[in-house]
Amino acid sequence: MKLKSTAGVWVMTLAIAAGAAATPAPTQTPPDHFQPYFAVRTIETLDSNGKNQASFYSLEERDSSGRTLTAHLDSPVLGGKLTQVNILDPVKVRTIQINYVSRTATVTQFPPGAADKLLPSSQPFASEDPNRSDLRAKMLNDFEVRGYTWTTNDPNIGETAIAGGVAGAAEAAATFSPTAYPVTHEAWWSPVLRLFLLTSARDGNGNQQIIRYDQIRVKEPTAEDFAIPAGFKVRTIILTPAIH
Repeated sequence: MKLKSTAGVWVMTLAIAAGAAATPAPTQTPPDHFQPYFAVRTIETLDSNGKNQASFYSLEERDSSGRTLTAHLDSPVLGGKLTQVNILDPVKVRTIQINYVSRTATVTQFPPGAADKLLPSSQPFASEDPNRSDLRAKMLNDFEVRGYTWTTNDPNIGETAIAGGVAGAAEAAATFSPTAYPVTHEAWWSPVLRLFLLTSARDGNGNQQIIRYDQIRVKEPTAEDFAIPAGFKVRTIILTPAIH
């Protein structure tokens, strides 16, 4: 998951606490409830022949308040041992990075007004794009999704130069490159989960990156999943609006 950018300038202060939870944070109730879920997220890179070059896996879960946890997995199997966890918490208006190996955690505390920046978006895109085409709706992992497709061209050269074979002149890259133009995108959005359950991007060399959600379980995570374990050393970063 990606933290959306926030407006304004903030001042950062630090606090260190050993063997205790982070400094109490302001609580703000999100404006609505969200569909809770657990899922395995896979990022796969394929070469121009369709051969797998690399795969990365993560556990992702969200509760009905919009708190989201993402954790690295060594394999696409739920229930594995966690080593590193990132949490977006719009309830306490903070993000948390937990390292289970070093038994440490870093908390970034935002002002209460930034809560909406930590919530999952209700729309697939922030703005309209006339170059983006709608695809038909379909079922994916038992969820209805709507598809979109578009092409990203090199912003530094014109369409004529691209058509003349700029991408084809380059040697085929070993892995997907988001700047090997033109890049063709396809994305399938679930309004219920507020997620793109499947996205793919093919670069100008024919390499492809695919991001997908599998093993989706619709259930509420426990509050402990979003808490820092007892005894961890906690570093707190407090962000406050700058005074001009």
